[in-house]
Amino acid sequence: MVLSMLLRLLLCLLLTWSAWARPLRFDLNGRDLNTLPNHPWWTYVGDLDLSFNSLSDLPAWTVTRWSGLLALDLGSNEFRQLPVALFQLHKLERLSLRMNPLQEVDPRIGQLSNLRRLDLANAGLTDIPKTLDQLIRLESLDLSGNCLRTLPLSYNRLTRLRTLNLAENQLTSIPDLIGCRSLQSLTLRENHLRQLPAQWKHLQHLNLLDLSGNELTRLPEEITRLPRLRELNLVNNPIHKLPKGLRSMRTLRLLYLDESCMPLLKLLELQSDMPWAEIVPIRATSGAPKASKPDQGAK
Repeated sequence: MVLSMLLRLLLCLLLTWSAWARPLRFDLNGRDLNTLPNHPWWTYVGDLDLSFNSLSDLPAWTVTRWSGLLALDLGSNEFRQLPVALFQLHKLERLSLRMNPLQEVDPRIGQLSNLRRLDLANAGLTDIPKTLDQLIRLESLDLSGNCLRTLPLSYNRLTRLRTLNLAENQLTSIPDLIGCRSLQSLTLRENHLRQLPAQWKHLQHLNLLDLSGNELTRLPEEITRLPRLRELNLVNNPIHKLPKGLRSMRTLRLLYLDESCMPLLKLLELQSDMPWAEIVPIRATSGAPKASKPDQGAK
């Protein structure tokens, strides 16, 4: 009897220990928080959602209490600058600061060398620091909905980047991205691009390319040499002539076009020449459809 009770007690202790040994997820979004209480249990949190609150800074104690934090969502708060405590959270793998009135990003963000996913969408950014290229483990980067005009050439160091979202900015040009050899999804919807780099043929893993809503009049022939491209969106561009090699892109499965690219009869002819792909004719006035949801990388 005593032995049985001891075994049950030991089992309860083991279960309790295993529960605390695993990083916990805390969901505190939408609580109207403007400050955070200091409690010992923060130490056990590995995934923390603080989105949709009224936070504008992080307390100094978070440096020690959150030392094991792996994922942090600070989206839709009142941060006007990156909190200093954030740069000490070296284990962070996922970070979201989307929909904050940041306007700029502290160059010290490069210290978060373990980041794999970074979301800075709709943060009022007009520029981004070159130190972002120090995040060499980064797999997903969302900079959509900002006011960016250029992208640093140094981003070629992001060799593990798989998803890059630059939609709804003010980009007039885009780097060749030669170093981003792992890139699978590239979204450039709603910018001011007039030409594309011919060097994109080196993006051997790219399978989704959204160029809708730009000012492209032509596409480089090299774009037809992307060996794994499955989805291409060209809606709302004044493209006068499509590349000759387009009809030979056997990997292509979805192609979005509109009247500004090609009359309807020509679209039907193109569909006949490319039976392996679905060509979606969109009316030029209806707006560009959003591309399929890209791979968001490891969670």
